[in-house]
Amino acid sequence: MPWLKLLHIAALVIWCGSLLYLPALLSQALQLRKDAGFAQGTPPMPRFFYNSIATPAALIAIASGTLLFLIHGLLGVADLKTGCRGRHGGCARLFWLVNTAP
Repeated sequence: MPWLKLLHIAALVIWCGSLLYLPALLSQALQLRKDAGFAQGTPPMPRFFYNSIATPAALIAIASGTLLFLIHGLLGVADLKTGCRGRHGGCARLFWLVNTAP
């Protein structure tokens, strides 16, 4: 099962990297539209990045990590995954705030 570990680590790296990049991408996109404020909703690129890269990588990382746990009984870096899940939810909340701000 080395391929499953490789898939899990690759998905985890992509997920963590995208969560570090998303707030900067959103901030940069909002700075370009500074005169529009928050009224126009989320810029399309950060939303696309979140939906097309971060979320699928998260699902793959969680699914492959669950399989690794069930097959080998490996707990691995459970604290890191919990932190990533929290940050993923934080990014979702940030998008929600941008879309619902007056």
